[in-house]
Amino acid sequence: MERLGWIHLRGLHVDGVRVGVYPHEERSAQSVVVDASLASPIGAAADQERIDATIDYDAVARRLRELCRARYYPLLESLCEKLAAALLAEFGPERVRVEVAKPGALAPGTVSVAVERERQR
Repeated sequence: MERLGWIHLRGLHVDGVRVGVYPHEERSAQSVVVDASLASPIGAAADQERIDATIDYDAVARRLRELCRARYYPLLESLCEKLAAALLAEFGPERVRVEVAKPGALAPGTVSVAVERERQR
């Protein structure tokens, strides 16, 4: 039986992101905060104490930053979907949860969008 665990990346600040429906948001980069959780078998990694037996969270963080900065996203929803799909495809977890927050989107306040997706069998 696989021993599933959750790997959580919380509060990943990403600068240089173009997201939003307003013209100035397409042109000007801003910051977002990403939380990502990946459900994956962790038993072998725990037993063997080897990074190659688990998901490397540093590699996940680098990929999330890269995708956030890759292009303009009109909506947080489209950015969340892109991130979730990439995590599932590239890192192979059973399930992911991704939340992207846009600080200052509401004056004052923050707005965020979250999605949960699981690997298709």
